[in-house]
Amino acid sequence: MDIKKLIMSPYGSIRCLWQHSPRTGFLILFVLATTAYAQEHELRSNYPSIRLDSPLLKMLDGKEGLGIGGNVYGMIMKLRLHLKNMRFGAQQKDKTFVGIYTWEEKPVTFADMIAIEESGTKCSSLLLDVKKEFNHIIQPLLNIARGSKKTMVTLISEFSAKAHLPHTVLLDWAHTPEGQEEKALEEHIHTFKAMDQFLDDLIYYLESLLRSCPKARKQFEAILAQKISAAAV
Repeated sequence: MDIKKLIMSPYGSIRCLWQHSPRTGFLILFVLATTAYAQEHELRSNYPSIRLDSPLLKMLDGKEGLGIGGNVYGMIMKLRLHLKNMRFGAQQKDKTFVGIYTWEEKPVTFADMIAIEESGTKCSSLLLDVKKEFNHIIQPLLNIARGSKKTMVTLISEFSAKAHLPHTVLLDWAHTPEGQEEKALEEHIHTFKAMDQFLDDLIYYLESLLRSCPKARKQFEAILAQKISAAAV
């Protein structure tokens, strides 16, 4: 399934969906979201492409319910987009970005907050809110991974070695006992600069993970095609 051709097809038109079935308004939201996924689907990154070669991942790829199937693939893509919005802001129609956080009644991005911190201003309250948001949005994936902590550590360790990131907080976060991941952020992240680096490393890891799961990608594309077709009935 060519995801780009699918989005460009008549079923990819929101107006067409409404003409086919006004009762599927809620599915249009799904189409909008997954169109955003498709726009990011090539996994464009500022860093060299990494593929994970762990035999464990090859066993998990495409295993819905037991590993990384199409639904989990979609969840990871959605998480990746959310993390980027946290750092850079939400993209507007004119292609500019507006921060999703507020500081002194103005929208701010992580870059703005780093500059504010470097000027000597403490931003611990907003940073705490950001950490809480991260812990909230990562929880669904952590719940799915419960009981397979060793696998996550293995994959993140392979990634950090290939990415030449031996001191990334991502490793500390992965090695934290199951159910206590929040403690890693409390212990290691005290500034927006540190939080920004952590999310940057995590996004890079997620991109590498998605790139290494071709079976799950095909399953995700099939799910997307079915949802769009159903919305057009």
